[in-house]
Amino acid sequence: MRRPHLDRWLWIGFLILGALLLILFGRILKGLQDLPGAESEALRSELLFGALGVLILAGWGVYLLTRGLQHHLRSFQSSLRKLGVDSTERQLPLPDSQEFAELGRTIWELLDAYQQRLGQLSRENEEQALLLASMQEGYVAVDRDYRILRTNSVAADTLKFSLQECLGRDFRELIRNVDLHRGLEQLLCGETMEDQDLRVFVDGEEMSLRLSGTPLWLPGDEITGALIFFTDITRLQRLETMRRDFVANVSHELKTPITSVKGAVETLLGGAMEDPEMGRKFLQIAERNADRLNAIIDDLLILSRIEDGKSHALEMSWVRLEEVLQQVRQVCEPKAAGKSISMLIECPEGLQVQINPPLLEQALVNLVDNAIKYSEPQTQVRLKASQEQSLLTIEVQDEGFGVEVKHVDRLFERFYRVDKARSRKVGGTGLGLAIVKHIVHAHGGAIQVRSALGQGSTFCLELPQPQLASATPEPSPNVIETAS
Repeated sequence: MRRPHLDRWLWIGFLILGALLLILFGRILKGLQDLPGAESEALRSELLFGALGVLILAGWGVYLLTRGLQHHLRSFQSSLRKLGVDSTERQLPLPDSQEFAELGRTIWELLDAYQQRLGQLSRENEEQALLLASMQEGYVAVDRDYRILRTNSVAADTLKFSLQECLGRDFRELIRNVDLHRGLEQLLCGETMEDQDLRVFVDGEEMSLRLSGTPLWLPGDEITGALIFFTDITRLQRLETMRRDFVANVSHELKTPITSVKGAVETLLGGAMEDPEMGRKFLQIAERNADRLNAIIDDLLILSRIEDGKSHALEMSWVRLEEVLQQVRQVCEPKAAGKSISMLIECPEGLQVQINPPLLEQALVNLVDNAIKYSEPQTQVRLKASQEQSLLTIEVQDEGFGVEVKHVDRLFERFYRVDKARSRKVGGTGLGLAIVKHIVHAHGGAIQVRSALGQGSTFCLELPQPQLASATPEPSPNVIETAS
């Protein structure tokens, strides 16, 4: 039921007052009937005009009062609306009426206290949001129905969902994992989750997550939801797997020549030394495997030095690339001559590049040496260099056996061999391509492989280059071929 306005109450009161006056006037007239006629008429006229005057004055007063109230109320209402629209308004316009002015000041004091409290809550909320956004861990808060209440960008990026669209969704729809769902149920039952490692699939990709969680309690020991923290440990586990594989591979690679050396020494001690020919044979075996051990250890030390140099600035210098390629040719030429393999160098004349010459030379020697090892006699190995704007490209092409596609992604892993028997036969340590990859990465570049069985392989090094301070003339290709 709607309550009448104040002005209507005033008019109702005025009508009631008028009715009472009329009743009183009627009783007075009835009492004047005992007076003489002329005197009675005069009193009646005076009372009638007096009553009408009182009613008129009262009505006029009520009218002025209601009009003033309406004016002050509209002014006060307009001031409040202005204050609500303009959040920068720091003072409430007060009406002329003292009563309404006091009411306005009271309201303003309440609003000012409310705004201060609201500002404090806003600052606390911003600080909390900043703290949660800066967390390195992802978190998801859910209610008892598993609906997401709050999360952060780390969780959204890791689990591949939209930060805005996920709120209110069932968390179990985003991550479908039985162990995770069981852990959520335990959290909502009041239990805690301590560093549980789970493997989940996100967009078809397997990930490893380390989760911990706690229930969300309300006063009165009532559980209102659960809070889950998780860290992406996929890369960490991959590195741990690589470390284990590396230790196992190093142990295997070192154990093989050590076993051969030990067997040769035991044979010699068992009496083979008495036979000069047999003694020489087993000493050669021991020497060959000792050289292999030395080569493996040297390659491991090289890898260690390159990796350690990542934390320091690589010493770079401007050199003519053609001179570096000639050095590579001189180092590899004897082995190429032994298999009648010709080497072809294509490099723009006068091309200057900023590199670490010893490291890049070692990387190219490893690639050319592999190309010679795994190529048939009377074939060709090509070294081709070019530069477009700020990218230097060096390609090492051979006409060897080639590599199947399934092996290409793993070629640069330490001790990985496509054909273990052939690799050991030609004397490889299994670390050459790993060294090449680390040298290229130390230069801030990338390496790619194109290969097919029976069609040879091409290793492409892409190294970023700064611009020379002075303009240099357009280089022309310079082709140098050595045939053995």
